[in-house]
Amino acid sequence: MNLTATILVPTHNHGSTLWASVGSALRQTVSDIEVFVIGDGVPDETRDIMAEMMRGDSRVRFFDHPKGPRHGEVYRHEALREARGRIVCYLSDDDLYLPHHVERMTELLKDADFAHTVVVAVQPDGSISTWTVDLELPVYRDELLASRNRIPFSAGGHTLSFYGQLADGWTTTPVGTPTDLYMWQKFLRHPACRFRSGRTPTVVVFPSPERGHMTAAERLQELQTWTSRIGDERAVVSLDEEILAQKVREAAELEGRMLQAAQQGGLLWRDSLLQVFFPSPAGHNENDSARFTVPFGRWHKIALAFPYPRSEVPVRIDPTLHPGLVQLAWITLYNADGSVLWQCAEQNSHQLTVAGTAIPMSIGRLVQILSTGNDPQILLPPMATPGEPQEVRLELMVRLDAGVERLVDLLSAYLQMQEPSGPAPPPP
Repeated sequence: MNLTATILVPTHNHGSTLWASVGSALRQTVSDIEVFVIGDGVPDETRDIMAEMMRGDSRVRFFDHPKGPRHGEVYRHEALREARGRIVCYLSDDDLYLPHHVERMTELLKDADFAHTVVVAVQPDGSISTWTVDLELPVYRDELLASRNRIPFSAGGHTLSFYGQLADGWTTTPVGTPTDLYMWQKFLRHPACRFRSGRTPTVVVFPSPERGHMTAAERLQELQTWTSRIGDERAVVSLDEEILAQKVREAAELEGRMLQAAQQGGLLWRDSLLQVFFPSPAGHNENDSARFTVPFGRWHKIALAFPYPRSEVPVRIDPTLHPGLVQLAWITLYNADGSVLWQCAEQNSHQLTVAGTAIPMSIGRLVQILSTGNDPQILLPPMATPGEPQEVRLELMVRLDAGVERLVDLLSAYLQMQEPSGPAPPPP
């Protein structure tokens, strides 16, 4: 018997959040589905939960495996060999579907091979945001191929038939690459793949890196609260309206800045905010950070002291809230006695991580990035500080440039760098 959709839910150690995530998959407006929960070295708690779920709904299957390489991607491929859905959707074990997600994905994939919908990302403080992406525009496909993912695991999907046409499906992902992005790139590189992008939100995601300080019970409670919020049609309409209002504000601000730039000779912004997030056992959060106003068009010094705990969480610098060129120099961490703990130089600049809406232009003693949005991030390497938390001092020089003509030049240069210098490689 063929079904409308197979929903694949990988899980490792979240356990109780499966009640909420799988529950959202089972409450779809489309009922002829199957839900495959793929265990990757799960604890006994998860086995007990899955046994109860399968007793309660025959559409649920549990694939129990020992811990595999990376995130057990090969187990996903094995499970899809048994799939009966015309389309395949994915769901993280700590995310939620809105009730019409499968219905919307089915519509998108009527004349496409790979599709995605809009995601609502919930921060621990309850605020929401979303990403702008449209795979029907080549520039966004280029973004993903350049390893800047804008489509979370729970938002993507494809037809089962086209999955069978790929040279290989789910395979172990190289270290340092997100597993969802590695899979999406296989579709993007296929010359015959057709893409569709949804325009309305159907998935709510709860990013784990920002929730390292939360207990399993707290995470489940958060999901249950949102399950109640999105449980009826009026709530879904309200969420759509909230996202629309947010995007209208963003578009109005950008257009206003462009109009102001035309009036002021090309300068989009006169200053911006730089934010430094301190290392914290709770991860990066607003309470453990400091903000500085940075003028555009000239070098500005940043200096601050803060406690550095024993933590694998690195110092994070968000240098601007606006698109533009960002230059940083003399990034240095000092111990309390004034000795250098770490300084960015040519030989160790590879230890920096560029993330968010930042595109690295050149990384060395002088760090240059192009920010394409409002959340560029530069992460310093984690520091091994012995014993109790000690005070460290961060100093750096920063320069922001955001003139219209300068931005156009930089974007043109960046796009030229992405163009192949020789004949295009053959398709995989």
